[in-house]
Amino acid sequence: MPSVIDPAIPPLWSSGQAGNRDANGGSTKFAAPTIANGKVYIGNSENSPNVGSLVAYGLLTSGGGGTPTAATPTFSPPAGTYTGTQSVTISDATSGATIYFTTNGSTPTTASTVYTGQVSVSASETLRAIAVAPGANPSVVASAAYTIDTTGGGTNPPAVNDPNGFANATGFTFLNGSAVTGGALQLTDGGTFENRAVWYTTPVNVQSFTTDFSFQITPAIANASDGFTFTIQNMGLNAHGGIGGALGYQSIEPSVAVKFDTFNNDGEGVNSTGFYTNGVAPTVPSLDLTPSGVNLHSGDVMHAHLTYDGETLTLTLTDTVTGASFNASQAINIPGTVGGNTAFVGFTAGTGGTVSTQNILNWTYTPAPPPPTTAQPAFSPDAGTYTSAKSVTISDSSPGATIYFTTNGSAPTTSSTVYSGPITVSASETLRAIAVAPGDAPSTIVSAAYTINTAGSGGGTVLVNYANGFASGTGFTFLGGPMVTGGALELTDSGNFENRAAWYGTAVSVQSFTTDFSFQITPASPNASDGFTFTMQNMGLNADGGIGGALAYQSITKSVAVKFDTFNNAGEGVNSTGFYTNGAAPTVPSLDLTPSGISLHSGNVMHAHLTYDGATLTLTLTDTVTGAIFTGSQAIDIPGTVGGNTAFVGFTAGTGGTVSTQSILNWTYAIN
Repeated sequence: MPSVIDPAIPPLWSSGQAGNRDANGGSTKFAAPTIANGKVYIGNSENSPNVGSLVAYGLLTSGGGGTPTAATPTFSPPAGTYTGTQSVTISDATSGATIYFTTNGSTPTTASTVYTGQVSVSASETLRAIAVAPGANPSVVASAAYTIDTTGGGTNPPAVNDPNGFANATGFTFLNGSAVTGGALQLTDGGTFENRAVWYTTPVNVQSFTTDFSFQITPAIANASDGFTFTIQNMGLNAHGGIGGALGYQSIEPSVAVKFDTFNNDGEGVNSTGFYTNGVAPTVPSLDLTPSGVNLHSGDVMHAHLTYDGETLTLTLTDTVTGASFNASQAINIPGTVGGNTAFVGFTAGTGGTVSTQNILNWTYTPAPPPPTTAQPAFSPDAGTYTSAKSVTISDSSPGATIYFTTNGSAPTTSSTVYSGPITVSASETLRAIAVAPGDAPSTIVSAAYTINTAGSGGGTVLVNYANGFASGTGFTFLGGPMVTGGALELTDSGNFENRAAWYGTAVSVQSFTTDFSFQITPASPNASDGFTFTMQNMGLNADGGIGGALAYQSITKSVAVKFDTFNNAGEGVNSTGFYTNGAAPTVPSLDLTPSGISLHSGNVMHAHLTYDGATLTLTLTDTVTGAIFTGSQAIDIPGTVGGNTAFVGFTAGTGGTVSTQSILNWTYAIN
């Protein structure tokens, strides 16, 4: 069909506009012209005075007398992420220019809206504009992508906020040569075999977020390579991967990454993106950008807009010059993948034998404020040891909350039993509950261990009763530095080479008993050490043992102990329990807790339930967070071993070159 010429756009060139300069010569007949370098070349005919020469037709630069081009329009405020509506001004430096613009990312023409005043941008959109001035060629198209993030009423400020570029390197960690240059984060600089990374130094919330950045890959050639990633990771500020197709990302774990890939290393093609986790090779599977019109080799400035709603990570990639756009998404649990609600964010990049300069021109990262968390449920009466059945009430202070509970120590979910009235606890059991209020996140899980002791002489008399924690150190003898702090018996406080003990000041019957205590070992790390014991002994209130693997128990004679051991001193492993007598080294033999799912290194609150029926000492150990349970027992004559029907009871603990804080959170001891 014939071309339609817009009369509002001046012609680029005509042969008569410069007098005889561009007049037609004697063209060669029946010979097709040659088009190259933006010009048309026509051979002169035999009748021309310049037979055998070429006539070249094309635009001259404005310095050479050609038609000038209108200046490119500019936007204020600049493109970026904002938390509220923006009034955008479009201006042009060419005198008398008329500006035409679009708000939907399409290419503007002289049929588009004429700019007459500020444009209100109240939702995320891309403005594009051209300028047309009398006697000038139309300007190139200018684009500005605005992200309006009003999550939480616009009250959540960006964690990373460089919408206008990077003034300096403050707040970032640079690895292997990445740097701030020319107001940009320069990931690679055109050198071969580079693997580089730049991380925002402070971890940010990754439960729900929006992040925007513009980038440019140069030179604009087909073999510019290899590419870069936006990465979320918890490996730390020294995390970086390999060169070339590894994009500086491969081997970083735990992590989530979105790539922008310009080289075909393993079938991914030369113009692709994709989502990757835990440091896998960022090659295939991949998503081809080519059908969308986005070309990472164009040299154009690209704008990446990433959103995460807690379930799905979505990428919108826009070529700010052509307006081409690509969209893709991936369902993923980012906090679960990276191992936490916060993580380090940043960029990795690589080159190989072929190279490119890869620059991040601006960047904002805005965490969405998480929904409020439902209040924790509360139990009444409190956890503890009782001599008869109890009617337990569970309540919650969040309006409209539904409570879900279990009675077998397992972790409750919204599929568990809904609480509708008091629960009768007639035998020893652990209640666990969560609450969920409309529009709120579920509460944390709370647990309450009830010991119902109705058997034996004495009617289950409770002799030691700190079911709700420790108000003070009254009634105890402390050796080596344990203390009551924050309502807990702190046995060790993360100092090196500690040996400490805490004894209940009055001897108690050990003929038949039930004792319960909850404890916590922190920090939650694999080298927290060494461990502690629950001990019964008749050496006296000044009894204590050695440091480290001795757990302050070794050498306490006339004793029985149950250990909770986090360090491998003599082959016992790093997660064990066991029964020991007369101050023997509490190392081996031992019982490995790992197969049960219990980890003393988890940082979780553990509940220990010990019963003795006169012949067998039985331990039931429960992780109050995961519900994992371990049971072990040992036949033993406790009165015969300790030399009497009564003994002192309490705890011993030790640290060595590696340390931990070991706290007893509550404790009851009842005779059966």
